Amino acid sequence: MVGTVRGGGDRIIGTERLPPYSPALNPDELVNADLEHSLPRQHRARSQAELTTETRRFFRRR
Repeated sequence: MVGTVRGGGDRIIGTERLPPYSPALNPDELVNADLEHSLPRQHRARSQAELTTETRRFFRRR
């Protein structure tokens, strides 16, 4: 805990310092980047179903 702050009434709220955001170390960001680069640039999904199909196709190829 880095510090404390008085909340409303008698409550005390603890605060914590978080590390800086690092997308290079976040596995979700790496998967998202790979997915975005694999989809054709000119083609855009016209529906949620089409987007779902293309995303599943991407993950099956991996």
